Amino acid sequence: MEPQQVIPRRRGPLEYLGSYYGHNYYLMNIKDDRFIHFTTEPRAEQIVESKKLLLDPPAHGMGAYGVFAVSLVYGKHYPSVTLTHVQNQAKQEGSNVVAIEFTTNTVPKKYGHPDETGWGEQDVNLINPRIINVEEAISKISRSPVKLGEDDMVLYDKSVLNDEELSRLKDLSQPDPIAQREAAMRVVATWLLLKS
Repeated sequence: MEPQQVIPRRRGPLEYLGSYYGHNYYLMNIKDDRFIHFTTEPRAEQIVESKKLLLDPPAHGMGAYGVFAVSLVYGKHYPSVTLTHVQNQAKQEGSNVVAIEFTTNTVPKKYGHPDETGWGEQDVNLINPRIINVEEAISKISRSPVKLGEDDMVLYDKSVLNDEELSRLKDLSQPDPIAQREAAMRVVATWLLLKS
């Protein structure tokens, strides 16, 4: 009899909480993440100097209302989400698009998704922000170590969900389905190697 493989409930710094309507929920400490925020060069200089991403910056007009950035732990580059509106603004300003890499202790009031993390309606304090070029930022995002489904959600604070929402998550003792798939793929790969 072969030993049963244990499926981890953690994927790096992410802890699997459960699923609801096909959305997998994970919990992560904000201190374990780094982020990329795309903006125009003049705005990037102001942001780095102030060490804040402002909900109401002096110049409006880029994207949705709120503060957003891409996780370097589980993020994925979606140009239509992260770059298109910034590129349009850069053309209007006659400037370049750049990125800011940073950490923060400001906990998002919303979910993180692979395409972006939203902090809701609050300013975000930046720790060690630095301006990098777009190519380097995209490269860093593409090397994110944790690959999630596009509908998966990362919480940085369980209180984002109310008690009713938490109770809706499927049995919290279930293993992480992505980890299950990865474990199954390792078993198949091992079998194929042994067979060849």
